[in-house]
Amino acid sequence: MRKQPITLLETGLFSLVIIIYSIADCYGSPVFRGTEIPVPPQQGQPWDTPDLEEKYLPFAETVRQLFDDGMADPRGCEYREVKFAVGNCWFGDAGVIETHAWVLPAKTTDTTRFAVAWNGLIYPLVDDGALVDLNTDIEILQNKVSDMELEVLLFWTSAPGRNADNEMLSCKPDTASYTKACLMIRLGLIDEACSYIDAVERKNIHHLYERAVQNGQTDRAQSLQNSMAPPDYQTVAKEWTWSHYNRAICAQMRGDDPLAAASLDTLVDYVTRLKNRIGEIDPEGVPMQLRHLAQLKKLHKDIHRRIQAKTDNSQTAESVPELIADLENVNARQWGQPGGVSLDEDERIQKLIEKGEEVVEPLIDCLEQDQRFTRSVKFRRDFAYERTVIGVHEVAYYILANILEASFYHTNSTADSLTARGDGGRSRMAGEIRDYWKKYKGLSREERWFTILQDDAASNRWVEAANNISRPTSEKMIRGSQFAGTMTLYSDGGASTPTMAGESLRSRNNPCLSDLLIDRMEQLREIEPEKSTKLAIALSRWDIHAGTNAVARLFDTLEKHFVAESPRTESKALRLIVHLTQARTGASDPSTSLIYVRCMANATIGQIGSNTSFFKLMADLPDTQYNRYAAEKMFGPDGIWKSLAKTSPRSMDIIDFWHGLAKFPAFRENLLACLNDSTECGTIEIINPHAISFKTDTMSGSKNVTKNVEDMPPIGTILPLRVCDLAANQMNEGLRKAGAPEFELACTAERRDRQLEHIRKNLTDRNPAQTGL
Repeated sequence: MRKQPITLLETGLFSLVIIIYSIADCYGSPVFRGTEIPVPPQQGQPWDTPDLEEKYLPFAETVRQLFDDGMADPRGCEYREVKFAVGNCWFGDAGVIETHAWVLPAKTTDTTRFAVAWNGLIYPLVDDGALVDLNTDIEILQNKVSDMELEVLLFWTSAPGRNADNEMLSCKPDTASYTKACLMIRLGLIDEACSYIDAVERKNIHHLYERAVQNGQTDRAQSLQNSMAPPDYQTVAKEWTWSHYNRAICAQMRGDDPLAAASLDTLVDYVTRLKNRIGEIDPEGVPMQLRHLAQLKKLHKDIHRRIQAKTDNSQTAESVPELIADLENVNARQWGQPGGVSLDEDERIQKLIEKGEEVVEPLIDCLEQDQRFTRSVKFRRDFAYERTVIGVHEVAYYILANILEASFYHTNSTADSLTARGDGGRSRMAGEIRDYWKKYKGLSREERWFTILQDDAASNRWVEAANNISRPTSEKMIRGSQFAGTMTLYSDGGASTPTMAGESLRSRNNPCLSDLLIDRMEQLREIEPEKSTKLAIALSRWDIHAGTNAVARLFDTLEKHFVAESPRTESKALRLIVHLTQARTGASDPSTSLIYVRCMANATIGQIGSNTSFFKLMADLPDTQYNRYAAEKMFGPDGIWKSLAKTSPRSMDIIDFWHGLAKFPAFRENLLACLNDSTECGTIEIINPHAISFKTDTMSGSKNVTKNVEDMPPIGTILPLRVCDLAANQMNEGLRKAGAPEFELACTAERRDRQLEHIRKNLTDRNPAQTGL
């Protein structure tokens, strides 16, 4: 756990779903103590292809092949109530579920019973109970497939074969999968299986047809109407192999190594036989159709190493060799999707970071050579056919980057990680870190940063060194090797004006730090304006009054880039101008914001793009004549934002800053026009007594009802949504802060009109800067 109180996590990320789990969510399900999973009684026994319609014959051959390849055969087993442990990719353990499965006959020597689950895998049971009617479960499944909407029936929003299943759902008899059809046919339930396949494919085709129509793909939509057919071998094999792979990874996460080994053994045997039937394989020896098994062979080798080693985890590791050896048990979890694994939460990692520079060299060796895996898993989406078990070498890099306070890795995508880059990626990184350490070993961190800034050959690290020096001591930078790359944590304590991490460098002369930063800014201004801007921001934190002329030249350069950029693409230069203007707040130069204001006044909708937060700085500026002129150019009758509600789908977000922007008459009049516009643009639906949803052609959302609404319509009621309602809804947070009545969507149009009248009156009759409205 962290020792310092942290109150704010800033990642600089957008469109991010944060999912929070506590340690209490870990169930501690029982671990399989056996040495092998038994074979079902009729596995490999003769099976006659049933008499089927011609269109189902290829699927019958798929069924035959899959059971020959190792799918668990339920024949000769009793269908009963059962309990067994399952996992998920968030924290490995999803608890013990109660479901129905085919229980293998007991042997006199058995201490554990086993059952074939609906995903075609065999599970060791916690308990088994009464016999259950299989036909009843199949009837329930068929009714659900036929009656329910696709988005409700299936996992997330796609049909079987397109999204990876959740282990718990895959084991339930009433959730859709192609494996279920295989089991039905194997049991001789031919009519039931064919009816089920038809129902699933109708949903599948309908989903794809609607998507093709929406995308204007007329020819594809027409062809889909006649394309309903059972799934092919590759589709079902992908689903079944995923069930094994997913179970293995979840079991490994929670320390159930024998169960993980059982699934990995099955998959390695399957892939070995399969690649003799399918030509193309990837560099790891896995058929290209099964790329979700990318780590299969390495994980298989590592899980058997664990089992043979029988590591004693009861001893607390303290020495450096012990802690590095114990890194295979790191079990930090992912914090969101897309997201990364919070490695800093693991005590082993914290201990090694606290040891500091004494662990640098052994960790470089670990980064370069260690082939073990941890118990931590990264994924792009929990419903995607993709998992990455994090290697010990990646943890070694994480520790090194945070001890050295330097980054050697930059992610290319949400799915990227050091482990995913293979042995070549780790080798190159180990060499880079070793060279860095040889060059700067023995220097204090402050001297190291200053030396980097003085080094003409280290321009790739100038910005990093400047940021380290000028970072307030109340901030903590966490450097990672996954999604987001770095995170900044802010503590809630400390002085009102915190000192900088490089405070000891203020006494340096010839050159002093400010002059050195100015020189580096000037060197990069024309060739790398983004790096120059970041150096200017660091300089502004270090000494707000230094480098006024150099900063002015940089602003001029950025404005030239802004003018030259495409009017249809979000402006990189404008983003840099916004950040630099914010950093210069408080500078003695009164013209600091002039170029920002000038660029905003001339920006196109395309150059603003989706980044309506650019307007937040405008909202903070004073009501001067020049700023009024800019506001008039933006929001006046001839401005590009002359109709906030209709300019673009994202333009309504500008109203989030209405409280600051309303000081400008042009914006206030624009906003009033929106609040007076009763044009219907969408609908409001009452979901329940506490929430509503709303949607237009370009946006949708939901909102909690924060208080009892006297005339709230019944659940399910659809109300008209107007432009004025959208504008007032965007103003809600500011209205609450100013003490005004909240605007409530969950009521009749007449009641909303009364609320709107109050809002308009405040904007019309009062000075927002003086009254809070």
